[in-house]
This record gives sequence, C-alpha cells and structure tokens, in this order.
Amino acid sequence: MVTHALLSNIINNCAYYRGILRNRIVITFQQPNLNVRSKAHDKLKELKVPEEPKKPLTSYFKFLTEHRPLIKKQHPDWSLVNITKQCAQDWNTMDPDHRHKYEEAYHKELEEYHEKHKKFMQSLDPDQKKAISNAKRETEQNKNHKILKKLQRDADKPKRPISNFGYFIKEKLQLPENKDKKFIDILKTYNGEWSKLTDPEREKYNKLHKQDQIRYVTEMERWETKMIKAGKSDIIRKDSQLLTAKPLKTSQDSKSEHKKTK
Repeated sequence: MVTHALLSNIINNCAYYRGILRNRIVITFQQPNLNVRSKAHDKLKELKVPEEPKKPLTSYFKFLTEHRPLIKKQHPDWSLVNITKQCAQDWNTMDPDHRHKYEEAYHKELEEYHEKHKKFMQSLDPDQKKAISNAKRETEQNKNHKILKKLQRDADKPKRPISNFGYFIKEKLQLPENKDKKFIDILKTYNGEWSKLTDPEREKYNKLHKQDQIRYVTEMERWETKMIKAGKSDIIRKDSQLLTAKPLKTSQDSKSEHKKTK
C-alpha cells in the first residue's frame, strides 16, 4: 500500500511525464491499469461467471511445447531465439505422417472445444454474456495499446518531459550517499522533503520542467510530421490525426506553388 500510494503521488505530480532519468536510464512509473481490466474481471466474479473453456493449442504450438525443452536440454547455452528457430526448422522438416498426427489431434481437440464452448454459452444469462463480451473487448484494447506503444518506441517517439518532481529526484540521485540505495528507498526519503519545499525552492525545478516541455512539443511536432510523411499517421496522437486529415504540404510543395503563381 505504501508503494502504491507513493507511486500515485509521483504520477499526480508528473502531469506530463511518468519517468525519471537516472544515469541515462529512463525509469518509468506506470500507474497500475486497474480501472479497465480489473473492473471487467471484477464484474465476472460478481456475476459468478464460470471459467470459459480455452481454445486448444495449434498443432505447431503443441509441438513447440513438447520439443522446446528437448532442444534446451541438448543446447543449454542457446538463447530462446535460437531454440525457437531450431524448433521451427525441425517442424518444417518433420516426417509428414508424424506431423499429421499433431494436426489430427488438434482438429479433434478443436471440435471438443467448440462443443464445450457452445454448452458454456448456453448456460449463461444475458448479464453474464455481456460481462464476458466487455472483458474480451477491454482485453483487446489493452493489447492494442501495448502494440501501439511498442510501435511508437520503435519509431523513436520523443520522450515525454520530466516533471519538476522528476528533476528534483534526479538531482538527489547524484548525491554520494544515495549511490548504493534502492530507487524506491530514495523516493520514500525525498517524497516528504519535496512536499515541504517552498515555491521559491521549487522554482529551479519548475524552470527545468518548462524547458523540457518546450523541447517535447518541438520534437513531437517534428516526429509527427515525419511519421505522416512516412505513412505512419496511425501511430501519432489522435488530435494530430484530426488536424492532419488533409495531405501535409512539404517545403518543396510550397516552392512549386510559388512558381506557378509567378
């Protein structure tokens, strides 16, 4: 509870950012996503919805779960990527008759699953069915959100600005006495100190935050323009997508228009 309350305090202070730099490493504070996923699952519990039958593993994934431990035992120094590649190769070169057994078993399990799922849905009342539908939709939304965040990271989306509190903690991290301390312990130590600072004492951190805000806005404009030109407008902010509904004019387009008017 102490940790959660502390992180909540940090998040509230970090209106524009949920991260702090420590030796060039971004330490991200992410508020637990309890309001969406937990709400849906709490509703399932409240309505006493029984556990939904799970789809069987596909023939390949069934093979993978059985074969991967064997490869790992034979090559304990291999990475997961190399093990998975070897499994894929072994699957592709497998004797057709042996492979057919996996596929046959999968189709049999799939038929059993459909029958179980049909009976499961028939046993539910309308409220329970609605709760399951909501839970699935919210799970999909969370999944899509994670995918979007990864796409943005891969496209080098600018880091959000560090808050005034973030700069305060960043400064404290550089102190010799905090060198070997755990980060969460440092937060506990200085969280109270931050709340006692006067407005003049906070001013330098406020200035750093405002400067970083300007940096962020400038970099985001450049980044979103770059993404639009690259045909990746689906990963920029929704507001920016609306503002850029019309084709973006480049400096070259402007020069061409200027020549035409002459």
